[in-house]
Amino acid sequence: LYGPLLQALQRSDEAVETFKKALANNSDFVSAYFNLGLTLQSMKRYEEAIQAAKEKAIKIPGVTIYQK
Repeated sequence: LYGPLLQALQRSDEAVETFKKALANNSDFVSAYFNLGLTLQSMKRYEEAIQAAKEKAIKIPGVTIYQK
């Protein structure tokens, strides 16, 4: 996946777009949701990061998302 490389190079905006394109092609790509969330978090875009995590995690049996 090209996104983690962009993330490592601190090209976060490009990484976000790469993860979103990957998800548009395969909505079950769990690692893309995970990496999207991490990248958004590193950009201090917390609400979007939480939403990215919820998109997939909420559909995985046994996974609970805690919120304040």
